[in-house]
Order: sequence, then C-alpha cells, then structure tokens
Amino acid sequence: MVKEFHLRNKFVSYTKAQIQDKESQLKRDYKMLKAARMQSGSKWKEQRNIVEGSVAMREKLMVTFPKIKKFQNNKASFLVFDALGELYDGHLAEGTYNFTSIESQHEEETLHQIDDVEDGAQAEEESALNWLRNEMV
Repeated sequence: MVKEFHLRNKFVSYTKAQIQDKESQLKRDYKMLKAARMQSGSKWKEQRNIVEGSVAMREKLMVTFPKIKKFQNNKASFLVFDALGELYDGHLAEGTYNFTSIESQHEEETLHQIDDVEDGAQAEEESALNWLRNEMV
C-alpha cells in the first residue's frame, strides 16, 4: 500500500506507520468536530469547517474535547471535513469490529520529502485522504 501511495503522490514520501498515524489523526479530528458540531449553542462555520460559539460554549467544548483547541484560532480550518464524512460516516469500526493487524511491524527505511510544496500541510492531508478514498473503494 505504501508503494501505491508513493506512486500516486510523488512529491511526498512516508513510512507505513506515518501514513497510519496521519489517518488516525484525521479520523480523530473528524469525529471530534462532528461531535462538537452537535453540542447545544455551537455554530458551524461552513467556509472553514470548524465549530464556533460563545466563550462559555467554547470552554465547555475544551473540557469535553481538549484537542479542539487547535481549531479555536482565527486561522484554523479543517477543509477535508466533508470528504472525511463521505469516507467515514457509517464505516467507523468500533468495539468488537475494530480490528488492528497483529502482523509484526518491521523497521522501514525512513523516507524524506522529495520536492517542496507550497502548502505542505494541506497537500499532505489531501494526499492521505485521496489514498484512503481509493483504499476504501
């Protein structure tokens, strides 16, 4: 799978563990924002795909979702929210059906980014998301 990812995304290079970590982070952030969006008093900012609201509501969200802090500044956005919704809604394995491979992990050679990208973080999320979409099909 890693080789396929690199064939599709020639400008980045990651290990299998790095790709899995990024996917886990995106899933965690998506679930957190989706749950926060349902909280009473929250407002959804469609252009940036983040939750907004009163100071009291934001403080309540910070208690419930400590990691939501990274989405509380004026520049924060989560542009892949809708795409992740298409990918994960109804397909999140939890509890009994949540399977983690028991295959032993072996050390992989650390890979390095090949070319610079103007917006590295956004390109990284989009690359990971495109790869995940293709894997889910």
